Amino acid sequence: MFNLLIKFNGWANARDTIPTERLFEYTSPSLAGRLRTDSTVDYAKLRGLPALFVQESTRKVVDHVVRVGTILGVQPGRRDLAIEYAYDPEVPPFNNADLQSMASELGIDSAEFTRTHWAIKEADLFRVLMRHLRRSRSTPRVFSIADPERIEPSLVSSMMPFATNFDPVHLALKEAAKDAGLRYRRADDIWENPAVIQDVVSLIDRSRIVVCDCSDEDYGGREYSCRDPEGHVWNCGSYDPWAFA
Repeated sequence: MFNLLIKFNGWANARDTIPTERLFEYTSPSLAGRLRTDSTVDYAKLRGLPALFVQESTRKVVDHVVRVGTILGVQPGRRDLAIEYAYDPEVPPFNNADLQSMASELGIDSAEFTRTHWAIKEADLFRVLMRHLRRSRSTPRVFSIADPERIEPSLVSSMMPFATNFDPVHLALKEAAKDAGLRYRRADDIWENPAVIQDVVSLIDRSRIVVCDCSDEDYGGREYSCRDPEGHVWNCGSYDPWAFA
């Protein structure tokens, strides 16, 4: 079993509240009956269960971070339950979209993601998480990247030299992205970090589409190599060594 706690505005640091009347919403009557006697809730049993701390999703935003943790204490109130909790440092955070993909196995109804409440579920939380979640992202030593990964669905970025002779290509890509209803950026459009290379890495990491201008080679061709999110290496080029054979 596990606690499922969902709030509209997300979770504060270590202390927060849930409306008292929302306790045991979306919890099976038989399970709720095992956790309370008449109007007295057995909070000690709830503290012994792992907990998922979730922020409500909307149609446009499903990438809020979900954390696994433990409930340390509950102070019942007339209107709210004051909760003390701690996140489990051994379990990496993941996104609401990931949680929704495994909702049926966890016994979570789709309507729950848009409702502030505290439910108790029968499923084995850690067994389901181990089966579905990938390990935390590999962390580079020189650059910093978001963990969990946060891709912006409408963001297009380009990788090319900052030389002025590439400006026509830059403008053409910008117009094409605009016509497609996408947002286009190049690293020199932003200044979010002291080192420009960190801006480049961050932009690539959160882009849905990355356009790379091929570089000229000494032997007359143009080529580019990249690795996709699944680890496959793609080599693109214009040089054909057999063209004049």
